[in-house]
Amino acid sequence: MMELLLFAKDRRYSDAILLPHRALAHTCGVDPQDGGFRSGEFLERFREDVLPGFCWSDYEHGERVREVLDDGLPPTVLEALHLELLRNPNRIPDRVYFASGFAYDAKRDRKKVREEDETMIELPETEDQRFIQDYLHNVPVRSFDFLEDTLDEAYAAALALERDEVRLPALQMLRSIYDQPFPFYNPVANSYRLFAIRGGLQQLNRKVRHPLMRGLWDVDADALHLAIMAKAWDIPELQAFLETRSAKALWRSIVEHVAYVLHGLEGVTDAQYEAYKAAIKHGVYALGYGGGKAKIAQQIRAYDDERLFTGIGEDALVGALTSHELLGHVFEAKERALALIVERGYMEGAYGEVWMRSKKAGQKARKPLTVLAMVSSSYEMALMRTAFEVATEHAESCTILLYQYDGVTVRMRREADVDWVIAKMQAAFDVTAKELGIATQISAEHLG
Repeated sequence: MMELLLFAKDRRYSDAILLPHRALAHTCGVDPQDGGFRSGEFLERFREDVLPGFCWSDYEHGERVREVLDDGLPPTVLEALHLELLRNPNRIPDRVYFASGFAYDAKRDRKKVREEDETMIELPETEDQRFIQDYLHNVPVRSFDFLEDTLDEAYAAALALERDEVRLPALQMLRSIYDQPFPFYNPVANSYRLFAIRGGLQQLNRKVRHPLMRGLWDVDADALHLAIMAKAWDIPELQAFLETRSAKALWRSIVEHVAYVLHGLEGVTDAQYEAYKAAIKHGVYALGYGGGKAKIAQQIRAYDDERLFTGIGEDALVGALTSHELLGHVFEAKERALALIVERGYMEGAYGEVWMRSKKAGQKARKPLTVLAMVSSSYEMALMRTAFEVATEHAESCTILLYQYDGVTVRMRREADVDWVIAKMQAAFDVTAKELGIATQISAEHLG
């Protein structure tokens, strides 16, 4: 249990440390399907016997997963943890297992952890999800061996992160990746996305992930969340902009507007643009997945590596977004969409109607915000399948190593394959995007 807290192996879809019922059962050596195991009772005993300040949530995210609200760790333990995480696992010849103290065996441990992860795999609901999950789980394990060569550079990048709340999770995830680099993916309730079973490559800070996956290609959909909002929430002004201009022009407009409103800047440099966008886009993502003012501001601050928004209040921060002409339409459209969901009881997504009333026995009715998020993720999943279809058809030229919701990370076999493989992915993506009415394209970035 202490290892789960200290090394935070599960951060699938939250900034908080997650405690799945299944993982807690494994910690106790109990079959997760055993109806006699009560994770709440186990946590109560742990708090009583070990960490009096430890607090956790009820089940979250529509499934049997709790979030750690307060780890209750004393300062001496936190200091020891920080010192331990400063040690690159690639450079610890005397490493031992946390619980037993026996000498660490990387090869044996990776096999053991991989086998544990395999027991947790669940079959997704849609054919698109199953297609992507099946592809990812059949990537050769040896495809991730190169990470041992790039770990030192990634570790240096993690240590260079200025904010403690960003640096610590990055170091924890690098330790988790070293222990078991191969990601297994599962569906979760009330989403069409797939999430890695343990925290790792999928959640890693991009400033750390890029050097770790040096030499590969990121293929991402441009302004996908805004494009989905334009279609699903019926925002003709935004749809027209994306169809006649470009995603890059939209982001430039948003960044320059926010920089002027909050900081009085008359234009921004390329470096400033990237810093602003890195934070703002996560606020926009939160909006697209049903987040309110507090969540939008929290997400912007969480990714504000350059501290651009330090000291700026929630109202001013979100107000800078709503005062942008197109984003103002987005905020208004969100409220209309929510009202329509309440009136009809459903919203149309890529796979048909998403109802507030769940069709699964025993599952609680969904909130309108949850329906909104599910619709967004349905379009995202339908579009991302196209990249996996191309990778399947041309397996001799490329392999997708990482799924990142609205993008993928690809290993190209030869430099000569790069242009035509990306062109194939773009063409396949364009066909599906046109069919769905989503005004977006994909772009590729070499992780040099």
